[in-house]
Amino acid sequence: MKIKKTKIGSWLIAVIVLLVSGCVVNGGVVEENDAAVPANSPSKMAAGDIMFVDMSDEHAIIDFKGVASGAEFTLVIGTSDIDAGGSFRMVIDGASDAAASAALGASKDITATGGFGSSGSVETSLKTDFDGGCVLSSLLRAKESLLASSGPRPELSGNETAPFDPVSVGETRTFKVLFNLNSDPWTHSTVRGEAKCVGTYVSVFIDNSIGNDLIADEETSELCDSFDGIAEDETMLLGEPSDVNNDGLVTVLMTPRVNRLTASLGGGIAGYFFSGDLYGTSGANAASNEQEIIFVPAPDPNGRYGDAVTSEHLLGDTLASIFAHELQHAISYSRHVFVSGGPAEEEWLNEGLSRFVEDIVGYGNSNLPLYSAFLADTSPASLTTSGIMSYAENGGIYLFLRYLYEQAGDGRSFIAALVGSDATGVENLEKSFASNDENFNEFREFMAQWSVALAMNNHGLTSDARYRYLPPSYNSDTDNMSGVAMGENANYGGEQNAAGRVRLSDIANDSDVSIAPASVKYFGVSGISGELAITAEFSESFAALIRTK
Repeated sequence: MKIKKTKIGSWLIAVIVLLVSGCVVNGGVVEENDAAVPANSPSKMAAGDIMFVDMSDEHAIIDFKGVASGAEFTLVIGTSDIDAGGSFRMVIDGASDAAASAALGASKDITATGGFGSSGSVETSLKTDFDGGCVLSSLLRAKESLLASSGPRPELSGNETAPFDPVSVGETRTFKVLFNLNSDPWTHSTVRGEAKCVGTYVSVFIDNSIGNDLIADEETSELCDSFDGIAEDETMLLGEPSDVNNDGLVTVLMTPRVNRLTASLGGGIAGYFFSGDLYGTSGANAASNEQEIIFVPAPDPNGRYGDAVTSEHLLGDTLASIFAHELQHAISYSRHVFVSGGPAEEEWLNEGLSRFVEDIVGYGNSNLPLYSAFLADTSPASLTTSGIMSYAENGGIYLFLRYLYEQAGDGRSFIAALVGSDATGVENLEKSFASNDENFNEFREFMAQWSVALAMNNHGLTSDARYRYLPPSYNSDTDNMSGVAMGENANYGGEQNAAGRVRLSDIANDSDVSIAPASVKYFGVSGISGELAITAEFSESFAALIRTK
């Protein structure tokens, strides 16, 4: 007999009901098992079946008695607590440490592999947890939270409405670029830049110190067209950015001072948007440019200002990706603070949205090494981290948002609602998702179902859309792929351009394993003939067992 899941209070309570009845998810429905089978027994599970484990009191026992020899499972354990992680303990009943370790040690250690596409290599990206771009973003988002809560926006240059000041190609203007973020207030340097092109949505200025041998005028023109197309796509998806100087444009300044800034914070190639530029100049905000402006790095083939980077690398999707990323930050601040009257978005969700937007406009290749890092070691990566976001955390939140986008009835409306909301963080996610499914409208339900989907995606175990990503799609405008590619059979523009699957860990009998807040860990399980006891020393835990063979 087949029945549908129903929700009683919350998703975890629903799981309790299913398990008491001895039920196992199979192909998107719940099938009732033989009444003689224990509630938490996997013995009647077939490949592709999922058993959500009752962790309502942070403890569960899974009885593997009667499981056929050679059966293999993936065990998923996580927490949706955004404030605190913790540890959990596993004990195999009646087994010695050596036997238990051998049983759990049969898991496959599948590490993440893949490529940057046109942007580099995964091997390089995994050398450190974060770079200067991650540090810069964290400092800027923290400062923006303070600006947003400081009251009404100061008028620009003392005027109620800034005058319209049209930009002409060939015109030279002065700009302030952040220089030292370790001082209080932050200091800046002043540069002169020439307007190389003016589009419908953007004007592009090049620092006067950059010669034509590094970037030619025709290359700048192509860059301007690319930025204009991205701005049009993002505006249609997210809404318009502010226009504090009434010129109808977002200014883009390419300058090696950005290279130097990220080098001072740890290196890497990145750009930035800072909402201080939308406020009037003051003693505490001396670096304001009083306009919508995005700063991007310049070609620096000899590494004079920081990490060496060629024109070919920057123009080969990197600048487009940076612009798409930073424009989301600009629109997010405007919509959250100026339009909706709320606070600035929390950093983890703000950054995740920028990663998602890179992908949706066709420049998401740089996400591949990030979610490869996450899949290689999920448990230290908190989706809701409040500090400097690591590569893995960037990748994790991208995967999470991409999953919710695909699960939403109208993904584009979901993303637009996130950016335009007066709410932030988890509250914003739940409010903006606006699910009609009462079993899938809370953060812990999102996390639990997504965690299972990560383990099952591209394994050929299910066709149920709840437990897999859509196949990546080709963007003919950018000649890039969009979407999530996991596993050796993934099609993402070449077999080297796919991430690995989740890494399945081993664990010794009667040992503690730690996970971060709002995170998940995966184990391969085979050869156990008794009970597996799981005790979580943290709240809002969830667990699921997937039969993989």
